[in-house]
Amino acid sequence: MQVRQSAGLNQPQLKALRKLSDICQRKDGGKLRIYWNIIRKKRYIPGDFLVVSDRKLIAYLGIFIFNDGEAEVTALVNPKYRRKGIFKELLKRGKGLVRPLGAKKLVFCCPHKVPAAMACLKKSGATHRHSEYDMLWRNNTELDYTEKPDFSKRFATIDDLEAMVDMDVACFHATHEKVNFHFSNNFKESNREAWMLYHNEDIVGKIHFRYDEDAAFIHNVCIKPELQGKGYGSYFLKQALNYLISNDHKRIRLDVEAVNEGALSLYKRLGFAPTQIYEFWEMPI
Repeated sequence: MQVRQSAGLNQPQLKALRKLSDICQRKDGGKLRIYWNIIRKKRYIPGDFLVVSDRKLIAYLGIFIFNDGEAEVTALVNPKYRRKGIFKELLKRGKGLVRPLGAKKLVFCCPHKVPAAMACLKKSGATHRHSEYDMLWRNNTELDYTEKPDFSKRFATIDDLEAMVDMDVACFHATHEKVNFHFSNNFKESNREAWMLYHNEDIVGKIHFRYDEDAAFIHNVCIKPELQGKGYGSYFLKQALNYLISNDHKRIRLDVEAVNEGALSLYKRLGFAPTQIYEFWEMPI
């Protein structure tokens, strides 16, 4: 067996990873979240580890830094090669990569109720963090709504960074440092954009978009806590969905924490349906 490390994958490697993902899904019953939009391009860190045996990809570990102080891990091992210490070795290498970059915590995202993943994470000392629904829009036709002249939006710029960070901190109880790190990097990526939302001259919230190869992804939807329940979220999300449809995006996705019952109910009313539940686990480095 050989362990190869790279900063992004080429087309043959991507094809081999898709095949490995399909093998693991058939065995485990859940589909792992893989950041295809990131790994198909040159990365700024060599965060892709591939294990090859007899010229076949048998394991993969990808490590991603989305937030200051933590790194997210994606890992797959062919069922025939499990319980051989492969994951443990890849995890060791991943920690060695991100520790000098200031990461103090690893985060794992795995499909709901996959026994092999649960057992492996518990054995590695990880603890459960939260659950998320991955949701897909089932409508695909423009939504009706009444235009409100006192409601408006515009595309966000880097000058809006501080206001965007403050809203996320207030809405999601995140730390300022983590959100600032994440959004600062988002502005550097060409496949992202965001709206600032207004009622008259006052900012009421924001909506982010990411354009992947297979879907448009709505994320970090935020209405200021003191203004929630006044119809802003529903109104601007309908505009967002119509905007994406008018720009020929056929698949629209988002995710939401399972405990956020208000947002979950709103997304279902707009035509989103859960397709997968993901469990997030974490461990200190």
